[in-house]
Amino acid sequence: MGGTYRGRTLADPVRNYGTAFSRMHRELYRVYADGNVVVVQLALQGTHDGPLQLLWRAACHGKKMDAPCCDVFELEDGKIKRFDCYPEGSIIFAQLGVLNNLDAALSH
Repeated sequence: MGGTYRGRTLADPVRNYGTAFSRMHRELYRVYADGNVVVVQLALQGTHDGPLQLLWRAACHGKKMDAPCCDVFELEDGKIKRFDCYPEGSIIFAQLGVLNNLDAALSH
């Protein structure tokens, strides 16, 4: 489920998950910095109460998500130049019930 975001797409994952999980919380565990690169180990937590856009539109069922994630930021002149987001898709899909009913998820 990893993705790279630049320019106008930098806010896309935050907007997508913010819509799908209205009370989204990011539990930060560790932050590493080396020059212009910042790596954050975190967990994405929330209740799925809105549409989540993946390769398909995942229907919401009010299920809880608590999944590990790793974000990598490349900075330039104090601004985010590149954002790589690596949420643990298999855990998210299992917690949201997508893996139990993959045919139904793909038909949306």
